[in-house]
Amino acid sequence: MKRALAAILGKLYLGKQPREPENGRHHPNEPVSLNLLLASADEEDRNGLRRIFSATRWRVVEAGRWAEVLRLTDQDVFPVALCDRELPGMDWRDGVRQLRMGHRSPAIILLSTVADQYLWEELVSVGAFDALTRPFRESQTLAMIEFAHIHWKTGLTGRRTDVR
Repeated sequence: MKRALAAILGKLYLGKQPREPENGRHHPNEPVSLNLLLASADEEDRNGLRRIFSATRWRVVEAGRWAEVLRLTDQDVFPVALCDRELPGMDWRDGVRQLRMGHRSPAIILLSTVADQYLWEELVSVGAFDALTRPFRESQTLAMIEFAHIHWKTGLTGRRTDVR
């Protein structure tokens, strides 16, 4: 399964296979770590996602309310943000809209218990990237994050000033 995922991701990197670090060192043009914003008030979600990202290049920064999400994204660059549909502070649609207005807007993935055509159309209309459904499967989660990061790097997610 991991080899199949690597092959798929390799094709997305303009036909190149993702490079593995040589002798445990990262390549000079690739960042050592990338910020991933995890916005959820659900402890079980945070624990599960922290575990999934523990052995990856993603540095997880957590937020428990929409106000904190907006503050964090104003202070630092987050290529990808995982935002719970039930995050306290405001409706998820308003939260996504406000997050998208920032000058370094991340690719936003909504965490939800359901993902149907109606939700997906709403996501797209407010500027989110996609939805990730519970329970979170490691391979699906990691693939979606990588796709979102590629999307963000190519500038398809909106305004931002820093590209990593």
